[in-house]
Amino acid sequence: MGVARQLEIPGEKLEGVVDAIEFIYDIRSKGYASVPVGDKVAVIGMGMTAIDAATQAKRLGAKEVTMLYRRTEAEMPCTKHELDIAMLDGCEVIWLAAPQKIKGSAGKVKQLVCSKMKLGEPDSSGRRSPVDTGETFTLDVDMVIKAAGQVPFEKLVGRLKFKIQKEKYLSTIIIRRI
Repeated sequence: MGVARQLEIPGEKLEGVVDAIEFIYDIRSKGYASVPVGDKVAVIGMGMTAIDAATQAKRLGAKEVTMLYRRTEAEMPCTKHELDIAMLDGCEVIWLAAPQKIKGSAGKVKQLVCSKMKLGEPDSSGRRSPVDTGETFTLDVDMVIKAAGQVPFEKLVGRLKFKIQKEKYLSTIIIRRI
């Protein structure tokens, strides 16, 4: 019942910015031939959904797939095995990078501006927190796949009369029937 967390950055509504869960669901329900993919794809996040979206984008024909993660490999939520699969498929990784804004032209994605990060003190999950260095870099892209965590699909949860209970860690959400 989850949807990809919004990035809450300028340009997120441009054509070519997609939710990773919806992207993967479309591949499975509509088939590869029906799902558009860009030539230069950026995937935001480093969890299992991000890995799945990146490898599927490559297999759909993307020439370049770059995964961006705001921490380092030591803090990534995916397994090393899954990362290795993405790397074997030809995906690139930029560590210590966070999306700042998405630039477009004629309503379509053209560039992704990212902040260079460094690691600070550990957060509530025990992973070191990313801290913005004030430096940026820009990638030319024509598709951005958002896979920076998931949140409950609140419309569906509410309609089914479930209650969302957030636990200590953001990744743990309990949904109970009320």
